[in-house]
Amino acid sequence: MQTKPVRPAPEPVSVAAALIVNPDIHWYPVIRCLRQVWNHHIPSEYRHDNKHKLHKDFTFHANVSDGTKYPGWAEESRRALLQSMMAMPAEFEIPIIFAAVKRGAFD
Repeated sequence: MQTKPVRPAPEPVSVAAALIVNPDIHWYPVIRCLRQVWNHHIPSEYRHDNKHKLHKDFTFHANVSDGTKYPGWAEESRRALLQSMMAMPAEFEIPIIFAAVKRGAFD
């Protein structure tokens, strides 16, 4: 007898986060750092010939542990990319704001 996989219940709370970037202070240093991180962690097959642009089909998602979307990209390198990206706000003293709301609270 086969059983259906159990799907977890939807999360009871929605959370949104944002970074407050001052373009006069943060923009160019952050972009330079981001390009270095990309060049170091993202394999060349997922980047354009121009080393500072990502492939048109590349999208950064925090669920980097899933290796099926980008085969050939080692999990260790995907996790290092995520850690580098997550360290940038602290490195550049960029404020992070967030909000949380119970789902259905305003229905």
